[in-house]
Amino acid sequence: MKMKLAELEGTLSGVLSLQARLPSKTAYWIGSVWAREAKKELDTLQDHRIKMAEEMAEKDAEGKPITITKEVNGQTIQSYKLGDKQAAFDKEYQDLLKTHIEIAFRQLPYEQFIGKNPSDFSVAEMFILGPFIIPIVEEAAATA
Repeated sequence: MKMKLAELEGTLSGVLSLQARLPSKTAYWIGSVWAREAKKELDTLQDHRIKMAEEMAEKDAEGKPITITKEVNGQTIQSYKLGDKQAAFDKEYQDLLKTHIEIAFRQLPYEQFIGKNPSDFSVAEMFILGPFIIPIVEEAAATA
């Protein structure tokens, strides 16, 4: 399954939010195969983002990156002080998010996503599940 890094987090959180409503076999397949690999990709992306920030951050007298601590919504957040390199960091990170990745995953037939009631999922929810489902056109061609 190919997708941009920018799409990965939203797809992962959307699928995980629907996982409990999927038939067990399908939920297991998506959770154990695809979600595990997606999480690894997101962890790698996060590690790379931190390294980029460390490299571009303003440095103290000892050459260590300067950090800024602030409170956002009651949580303490620490980030690197990028100063005049913030725009360059943002551009490089946005370019990185356009990168296509591929997670090995065999799409499943539509029937494996529905329970007894075909309207179990809204159109928006089916949009989230769409990349995991064999397109109907391909299904019809395979059975012809």
